[in-house]
Amino acid sequence: MSRRYNSIKPSNRLRTSAKLALTVAGTTIAGLIILLIIVFNMGKQEASFAEGLMVFESAEVIQDSSAVLRGSINQVILGVEVKTSGNKNPVKLSAITFTANGTTAPVSKNIENARLWFTGKENNFNTSVQIGQTIPQITENNIEIIVNRTLNQGKNYFWLTYDIKPDAGAKNTAVDAECVSLQIGTSTFMPMLASPAGKKKILSNVPYFSTGHTVIYQRDAWNTKRDGSGLEPAKLDDIHNCYFIQSGHSITNTGEISLASIVIEKHASLKASQPVKTKMLYVADGGIYQQEFVINENNPVENFRMDNGANYIHLNYGKLPGTKKMFSPHSNQCFYQYSAETFSEKIKWGNVLINASGTPVIDISNSFNNIQGDLEIHKTGNNNYLYSGSNDTINIGGSLIFSGGSFIGANGTGTSLVINVAEDLIMKSGTFFDSDGKKSTSCILNINGDVLLLAGTFNFNKCKEGLSQINFTRTSDGQGSNYKTSYWSQKSPDVELGNTTIMSGKELIIQGGKIGELGANRKFTVESDASLMCGQFPVSGNGAFVLKENATIGIGSPQGINSATQDGNIQTKEKYFDSRAHYLYNTGSTPQQTGFFVTAPENGKVKTMIIKKDKPTDAVMLSQDMEVTDQLMITMGQLDKKKNKIILSKLSDTFTKGKTN
Repeated sequence: MSRRYNSIKPSNRLRTSAKLALTVAGTTIAGLIILLIIVFNMGKQEASFAEGLMVFESAEVIQDSSAVLRGSINQVILGVEVKTSGNKNPVKLSAITFTANGTTAPVSKNIENARLWFTGKENNFNTSVQIGQTIPQITENNIEIIVNRTLNQGKNYFWLTYDIKPDAGAKNTAVDAECVSLQIGTSTFMPMLASPAGKKKILSNVPYFSTGHTVIYQRDAWNTKRDGSGLEPAKLDDIHNCYFIQSGHSITNTGEISLASIVIEKHASLKASQPVKTKMLYVADGGIYQQEFVINENNPVENFRMDNGANYIHLNYGKLPGTKKMFSPHSNQCFYQYSAETFSEKIKWGNVLINASGTPVIDISNSFNNIQGDLEIHKTGNNNYLYSGSNDTINIGGSLIFSGGSFIGANGTGTSLVINVAEDLIMKSGTFFDSDGKKSTSCILNINGDVLLLAGTFNFNKCKEGLSQINFTRTSDGQGSNYKTSYWSQKSPDVELGNTTIMSGKELIIQGGKIGELGANRKFTVESDASLMCGQFPVSGNGAFVLKENATIGIGSPQGINSATQDGNIQTKEKYFDSRAHYLYNTGSTPQQTGFFVTAPENGKVKTMIIKKDKPTDAVMLSQDMEVTDQLMITMGQLDKKKNKIILSKLSDTFTKGKTN
């Protein structure tokens, strides 16, 4: 798909902000320190109401200039990316007005059925949500589509499609559109350029449509009209013919046949037990192609194209169809059988599902370097597994999901595997190891999203030398999300961790259960400018916990954190708490102890102590003398010193809405 972008911006925008600060000096009354700083800061205080109001920021017009087939439906002509900021009082997109300018005249001869689709924050087109009504007849006049949809904060994607008429012009004919205006609330926004350069060429194919017969090589299975009132093809193998399997129709192939082009439309299917030789096999959103014959050499399909939402079922032990494969990010490739031959090609995948019962152990080295969507492992054969037998990188644009099956990771002496997961790690069942435990094997698992471990076995400590690593990373998904915060939820008892690191700029929140069991001689590290929010859940095991300079730990356990005892939030064998780190006491547990913990390089000191409880009456009890070198902040709750001392090195930086007893 070829795309070009053009900006639409509002003609003017009014923004207001205000700041007001009032400071009351700290006073001491009979040992009670009350420090009150009241700050009304409309720019910082969780975004004030005025600053948080949703406003229209801009829009981008997306031009699709790929060619289209005569007789094809729901062909994307333009996309419109509408961007907003703020989340209060959401605004509504009332209508979008287009024209078919650029389409070869007469417009009504070539196109029909204009539709608008919405994909939320997803910038890949699919036909899941139609907005407004279908416009059956398209002329040179404006096409106004009533939207009446409340916009999300951030990016919102809308897509205009046409159906291409079967008898559209076949020579020097093109389709195009312009975005004339957007009505947001009561305001209308006009683009500087209604459409970027480019248009879609209409190909000169002769379309035939399935009639409902189930056998692909019967002439009466095809007709020039969708309702079956036209003509059958004179020759099935005519190079100009294109065969559309319509919604609701299922066709099989039990003998070798040659058809120039095949399109499997939404809710249609083609099951092939014998080769279908074709220049193009195109599976649209919601279509299904099932291949039951084996391809070793001489691939019968020249071009294999799958739209978002398209489905391919691999039920054989050979290669995939297609000398050239074009898989959209959210297309689905499902493997119910496979062999080493199946994964012997470099492929840019969509979503990959491994769901095979009778398969052997398979080396998938260099097979999954580019998965645009999810990788889900459901079945890998009885007592069998997948592994990487050479140095390799698996890039997963979506989530890594285990609903069964086994993946052993790096397998073989000196083998190194890197797995990059752009979204979540989810385990519902199955087995996931970092390696087979042979000498110098290692696996690096980089996770941007969440971890959900419901069942199964997760062991990232098989590498005896401790070379494996789990990293919680912060990278952008290219659509405005940068995965700053990840959540860890665990119900499975069979979880063992190797070295684990929360990288700089990342926040990890323990949402349920605990965090695994840290292996002996392994480290759980919170890097500088990273955060671990424990809630009331522990980090435990025979390894070491390391909180670095300028890192933050959220402490929710009633016992706080303790260096000498195995209670509170950190229950590892060894513990390192940096004196230049930030210590946040939160959750509704009361009274909550700070705990007895040693800090380094200067014992008895912390950079920042924050009390952020659920209620004003919730108390944090100071368990030991403590010096706060930068800031003591009490936003909710109370700090009770008991008989201990708290030293405030920088009194001017102390902020409290509560009190210190």
